[in-house]
Amino acid sequence: MRVLILGGTGLIGAAVIRELIKHRHKVLALSRSTRSMAMLKALGASPLCGDLRAPDT
Repeated sequence: MRVLILGGTGLIGAAVIRELIKHRHKVLALSRSTRSMAMLKALGASPLCGDLRAPDT
């Protein structure tokens, strides 16, 4: 299953990503900050940069 996670760099979001990856799900993680991309990749997620409040991102 493909899952989109918002807030994946937080305590709960990171734990959710780890559990989803452990169960072999494909995880996409949206972050407003490009600085978070390395952390999301390290967790096993495919990072996406954008902001839900700004549709042009």
